[in-house]
Amino acid sequence: MNPTDRTPLFIDCEASGLGEASYPIEIAVAALMGPTQRWLIDPTTVSGWTHWSRESEGVHGYNRYDLIDWGEDGCDVAEQLFFLIDGRILLSDNPDADQRWITKLFNDTQIKHPIFEVHDATQQIKRLMSVAEPDPADRDERLYNLKLWARALHLPAHRAQPDAEYLRRMYQLATQLAGEALKSHQLDVGHGDHSGVANSGVATH
Repeated sequence: MNPTDRTPLFIDCEASGLGEASYPIEIAVAALMGPTQRWLIDPTTVSGWTHWSRESEGVHGYNRYDLIDWGEDGCDVAEQLFFLIDGRILLSDNPDADQRWITKLFNDTQIKHPIFEVHDATQQIKRLMSVAEPDPADRDERLYNLKLWARALHLPAHRAQPDAEYLRRMYQLATQLAGEALKSHQLDVGHGDHSGVANSGVATH
């Protein structure tokens, strides 16, 4: 555990379905300035993981036999994930669902639970973009165009690794734009223009 490291990690989970009997089948964690770690999980290695949704299969594109052939032991995945996320802040585009899947993995494998926080990546990105572009209409248009560009770089959607890396890309872009806006404001203030950004309110990690 590293309680002093507030740098966010970006997480995405894919699942066998959406019901109570569902479970995570793929997890990816992207570091802000490092590699992405991704796991497929073999459901036959975790007791009780028998549920399967054809509808969800149509979204993420895996069938159960793919997981059996290529997936890792659930306990091994949980142990690796523990050391990666313990003490960290995770950003997700669906924090409630991803919190649920991570918790289920540790509960069902009976591996010690890590201590972590899951926050809404979209809200964090919007907060940064509000610094870069104070006007709401211009901000929404700029954010929409950034999403299109970033998503085109990280396909296919509904796979854990591209989705986690897409969130990282969006966060990096928003951070860069916010930093440029604040730097520009500081230069304006230095030249006597006090009409720019005041307190950004950007959450620091």
